[in-house]
Amino acid sequence: MAKLLMCTGRKNKVAAVIQHYLKLDKAKRITILGKKLKTKRMLVWSYDELKILFETKYEGPIEMPRNLVKGLDIFTIKDSTMVVVKFGTKTVEDPMLKPKMLALSRPFLSQNVTFQADHEEIRHSEYRIEHRCKGQIAGPVRSVLSFKDLLIREGLCEPSTVSYIF
Repeated sequence: MAKLLMCTGRKNKVAAVIQHYLKLDKAKRITILGKKLKTKRMLVWSYDELKILFETKYEGPIEMPRNLVKGLDIFTIKDSTMVVVKFGTKTVEDPMLKPKMLALSRPFLSQNVTFQADHEEIRHSEYRIEHRCKGQIAGPVRSVLSFKDLLIREGLCEPSTVSYIF
C-alpha cells in the first residue's frame, strides 16, 4: 500500500523525520520510492518542506515518535494521491513492444490511469532493427504502482529507469 508523507517545519526537525523514515526503510518495514526536500522562504522565516512516497506491506498506521510530530508545523500522511511514473524499456528486437504495453494498460484505464508511450526504432542494418520505448503512467498512486509492477513482471519496464514525480 503506497502512501505520501508531507511535512513542513524547521530544518533540524525535518531532518529528524528523514532519519526516522530511513531507519524504517533499513529495517524493511517500508520501502521508500522517492523523496523531495525543498527549503522555502517566507518573509524572514525559512522552513523545509518534505515529501516522501513510500510503500508498506500492511494496512496499519505507521507509528511516529510523538516528539518528532510535535516539533513540526504540518504533518500529514495521504493514502490517495496523484503520482506520475516515468520509465524506459530495454532495447529489444520486438516490433510489438508498444502494442504489448497498450494491451496491458486496458484494465487500468477505468481506474483513471493515463498511459503514454513513445516508440523509438534503432536500425543497425536492413535486417536488424531494435526497438525501445519510453513512457509515463499518471493517476492514483495505488493503480499506477500496480501497473508499473505488472510491466516489470512482464519484462516491459527496466526497474533502474523508473522515476517518480509527486
